[in-house]
Amino acid sequence: MMFKDDQGMQHTLSPRAVEEAAAWLALLHGPKRDEDIVLGFQRWRGESVEHKAAFDAVTRMWEVTERLPKRTLALPKKWRRAGFRVGVNWGVAAVATAACAILGVLVAVHFYFSATTTAIGEQRMLTLEDGTRIYMNTATRIKVRFNDERREVELQAGEALFVVAKRGADWPFIVSAGDKTITALGTEFLARRDATTFAVTLVEGKVAVATEQSSGEAPTVLAPGERLTLAPTAPPRIDAPKIDELTAWRRGRVELNDVTLAQAIGEMNRYSTTQLSIETSAAAELIVKGSFRAGDTASFAETIASTCELMLIREPNRIRLSGVPSPNCRENNSAP
Repeated sequence: MMFKDDQGMQHTLSPRAVEEAAAWLALLHGPKRDEDIVLGFQRWRGESVEHKAAFDAVTRMWEVTERLPKRTLALPKKWRRAGFRVGVNWGVAAVATAACAILGVLVAVHFYFSATTTAIGEQRMLTLEDGTRIYMNTATRIKVRFNDERREVELQAGEALFVVAKRGADWPFIVSAGDKTITALGTEFLARRDATTFAVTLVEGKVAVATEQSSGEAPTVLAPGERLTLAPTAPPRIDAPKIDELTAWRRGRVELNDVTLAQAIGEMNRYSTTQLSIETSAAAELIVKGSFRAGDTASFAETIASTCELMLIREPNRIRLSGVPSPNCRENNSAP
């Protein structure tokens, strides 16, 4: 079945979108429908044109097939939504499944998923049904999928700290990000996905990181304290950063340790809707070191401008740093 995107181009509905639409249909018609389910559905439906088209298609098919006998289905033991149990009207689920069959897609009802997003500057902690805790940093989006074979979290954007509950090798915990996967058992690790890079830092335990591009090679196994950084334009790199600095966001801080001002601004911009920019290459190459409050871009900009005698230009939702750094600032090669 086809749908049109925002540019009017036609695409085929993916099986995943239809599966999720059918699951939401069952939840919305279930006996335990509540505000959390409605808000979750509204957020999911608003994420893409495909989600809206998939739900509309499944709903139409459900309306066509609603006179079919509603078979009673056994409740799968691992059908769970993050942090709480979900009651499902299995008669509706059966009809939703029939609708998907008409669309040519088999809906796996023994399936669990949940999508969670943090806004800019927001942090959130999730406790999954298996006991795993996920600490989400600013502007992060994840999807959780559990079935009998695996526990999977898709990191679509942002950064999260995973404290994985031990459940045995027969039910592994996997974090995916594009073509990359992290497999862990009883492990604590940090994963960060930016526009062009992906980084995994192991706090304790053991993880194996693999990519589809290197399917013929053995996964990279990290030791506690190691960070693996992957980027399309550079070879894989392993280093050993300070864990306290990487996880400073959990304390509401941004720790900058000998990075350029351009890099520091990029990091500070993750936590605030007021975006910083710098207009001179000389200032962009200044080295910055210090601890700053996450989200307080104004104080950060004022400190840099005062120390290096730069111009501070304030605009709605934007602060610009302009000018040439003072000789003293360049000689020290550092901005506190």
